[in-house]
Amino acid sequence: MVESKVLNAGLYIRVSTERQVKEGYSVSAQKENLSKFAKQQGWKIFDIYADEGISGKNIKDRPEVKRLIEDIKQKRVDVVVLYKFDRLTRDSKDTEDIIELIQQFGIQVFTLGGGTVDVTTATGRFAIRINGAVAQLEREQTIERVKFAFEEKVKQGYTLASATTCYGYNRKKHEKEQTINREEAKVVKRIFKMYVEGKTLTEICNILNTERIPTKMTGRVVRRRGTDEKYTIK
Repeated sequence: MVESKVLNAGLYIRVSTERQVKEGYSVSAQKENLSKFAKQQGWKIFDIYADEGISGKNIKDRPEVKRLIEDIKQKRVDVVVLYKFDRLTRDSKDTEDIIELIQQFGIQVFTLGGGTVDVTTATGRFAIRINGAVAQLEREQTIERVKFAFEEKVKQGYTLASATTCYGYNRKKHEKEQTINREEAKVVKRIFKMYVEGKTLTEICNILNTERIPTKMTGRVVRRRGTDEKYTIK
């Protein structure tokens, strides 16, 4: 009796916004659900590829998806498992490249949201292209809405520095404008002076770090993106 080959599965995860974290698309949530699905199919998990806090607008800026593609080309991965196809790409050109990759290396692609990604038929490829085009449209519309919101905010006199005030300035909660922080302003002037004198940004950074000059975020407790883990910024 010939034993069937155990397929190597590559689990791909991408989280780009806090909204996705709140909706259950966090790295840990995706990892758990994708791993459970792969094991149920009898596949061996070869590796987990996670692009955290990165947009799906293209592949070239995502190191983990590029690593996945390289492992596919080296025939280390037989099956790719992900939540939805738009986790892999939200660009029409990249969609065509992914279709070609699947065809060339004969890999299987499964999504928890839509099942098998079929590239063997014209109908299957058409469905992938439509989904890719819809994802790209949503991404471009989101960019337009954000740009419009920023423009309106500026017209109303609000600063765009909302989450973190610019270094050298203060802003009270609900205040439209930033006000100058006198002590930090002295550091800002020093930075400009050192830069004009020919120092590189790295050299300036090293000088300020040596003098233990704090940033706006120093001492703040924040949550690591995509997880419940918290840490203090030094």
